[in-house]
This record gives sequence, C-alpha cells and structure tokens, in this order.
Amino acid sequence: MENDQDRSQEESLQTSVDDIIAKAGPFKPYQIIILLLNVCVQIVLFYHNLLSMFTGYDPSWKCTANASSEFCIQNINSSIEVDDVRYQQRCTLTRSEWSYTTTSKYSFVTEFNLVCDKTYLAAVIGASYYIGCVIGCFISG
Repeated sequence: MENDQDRSQEESLQTSVDDIIAKAGPFKPYQIIILLLNVCVQIVLFYHNLLSMFTGYDPSWKCTANASSEFCIQNINSSIEVDDVRYQQRCTLTRSEWSYTTTSKYSFVTEFNLVCDKTYLAAVIGASYYIGCVIGCFISG
C-alpha cells in the first residue's frame, strides 16, 4: 500500500507546466479582464516610482553675481552640471555665493536645500517612500 502511495506522490511531483495549463483551461474573458485591471494598477504605481526620481533631482547650479570667492570669479556665468567634476565645489562656498539654475520649487532638494551635508536627507525621503510601499504591500495583500 505504501508503494502505491509513494508512486502517486512521485507522479504528482512530476506534473509539468503544460499539464497545469491544460487543467486551468483556455484563456477566457474573465482572465483578460483580470489582466487588464492588473495592468491599469501597475501603470498608476509606475508613475509614482518615476515621479520620485524627478522630485528628488539635484539640478545644476551657478555662482551668483555678487560672489567673491576665487572659484566663482574664475567660473562666472557658467552652469555647473551634475556630471561636472566641479559639482561638489559648492560645498566649500557660502550659500549666498551660488544658486540653482532652476526655480526653488523644482524638487524637494531645491525647496529644502538638501545639498552637501544634507544629501542624506534626500536619500531618506526616497527610501521612506519605498519602505511605505513595502508596508502597504503587507497590509493590502
């Protein structure tokens, strides 16, 4: 009796994906509706993830007209982009010697001035969004 039981267990473990799809049946309108609803939800969630990349962007900067540091005198009217080797130079300047090339409401980095020694706060804001997503997944299923 045990041998028959062992054989049936072995046979059930050897079920292939094709066998499971055959048992599930053809792709019917109900599955299509569920698939389309799932796609709609994913599109909405995708935009939230994409939006977090833009709202936390640290834009380029330039020296102000009244800057008196040697660096600003040499680089007057030049916009310093993120990939420039001089980008972190603003950390050695006073805040009144440089300004963003965009508006102050461009991102939460510019709005709250999260640069130099405060860059970790921008990372905390981004991480807290994703931690909230994980917690929401556990709560909502």
